[in-house]
Amino acid sequence: MRPHMRGMTLIELLVVMGILAVLIGLAVPGVRMLTKGRVVKAAAAQVRFDLQRAIGKARQGFWVSITFDPAGRQYVARAVDYDGGVTVLFRSSLPAGARFGPGHAGGTCAYGASPPSDGIRFFSDRNNDNILIIGPQGGPITTSGAPVPVPGEVMITDGDKTRSLVITQAGSIVGCSWNGTYWVLRN
Repeated sequence: MRPHMRGMTLIELLVVMGILAVLIGLAVPGVRMLTKGRVVKAAAAQVRFDLQRAIGKARQGFWVSITFDPAGRQYVARAVDYDGGVTVLFRSSLPAGARFGPGHAGGTCAYGASPPSDGIRFFSDRNNDNILIIGPQGGPITTSGAPVPVPGEVMITDGDKTRSLVITQAGSIVGCSWNGTYWVLRN
C-alpha cells in the first residue's frame, strides 16, 4: 500500500499564481523606467564618442563639420583638408527610442535660456545652428575660421529623460542630465 501523497489544491495554486501576478505587475514599470533612462544614456555616450573623434581629427590639422539632422535622428561628420578635399568621417544614427530634443528640460545646460525645439544649438554665421564646425585647435569655429563666442550644445531625450552635451570653445565636452528640476553635471 502506498502512503498518502498530498499535493497542492487548486485554490492554493491559484493563490500562488495571483501573488506572482501582483509582484510581476509591480516590477514591470520599474524595469521600463530603467530601460528608458539607459537608451538616453547610451545615445549620449555614442554622440560624445563621435564628437571626441571629430575633435581628434580636427586637431590633426583638418576642419571638421558635423551636420545634425534632428528629424532623421542622425548626423554626419566630414573632414576638409587644406586642398579642399572632403572625406566623410562617420555617419551615425541615434538608437531606437532616442531623439534630439529638450524633452521636458527647463532651459539648457550651457545657456540657461529656453532650449531649441530640436535640441541642437551651435553658433553659426550662416543661420544654421545644426552644423558644428571644429577647427584645428579642437574647438568650434565659424565658417571664416574665427573661434565662436559661446559653447555649442546637443540635447538627447526619449521624451522623459534628457541629457545634454556641451562643446566648449576649447574643444572640451561637458555632459549634463536633467533631473526634473535642474541640470546636473555628468562627466
